Amino acid sequence: GSSVLEFAVLAPVFLLMALGVIEIGMQGAVHVALDISARNASRLGSTGTIGASGTNGAVATDADRQTAMRNLIITSATGKLLNSGNLTITQQAYNTAADAAAGQNAVSGPGGAGRFVRYTLTYLQPTYAGDWSQILMRLFGSSSALPTTFVHTSTILVTNEPFQS
Repeated sequence: GSSVLEFAVLAPVFLLMALGVIEIGMQGAVHVALDISARNASRLGSTGTIGASGTNGAVATDADRQTAMRNLIITSATGKLLNSGNLTITQQAYNTAADAAAGQNAVSGPGGAGRFVRYTLTYLQPTYAGDWSQILMRLFGSSSALPTTFVHTSTILVTNEPFQS
């Protein structure tokens, strides 16, 4: 009898802790995947070409570069953690390093040759624990709601290579 009672009292606590550990691990994995993807996409964007994917080394249009970067982010070696619909990519081009450092005189887009470009990736990741965590919190009498979405942001500043524009 007492072991059943102890289990009934402690099982929700352990379940909540397990869900928390899983959630933290998965959100951390998403954040790392976003950072790696930002680095890879900024490298692709800074070259001015999209290479073998269609232009054979010729300078790609801004729209082609943006499409290639988005595809690279989603299909890169991140274990397919990222969903294209939850991803926002912001690109701001600056003429000088001083402008980039101050965040002023920016032009939207991937910029031309030799420009400084700040890539900001914002990703909205729903919780993995979902409604189970909300139910367990209610069982413990908590009136505060847990977040249902986490916002991950990764920013990188690069200088475009001197490609022909």
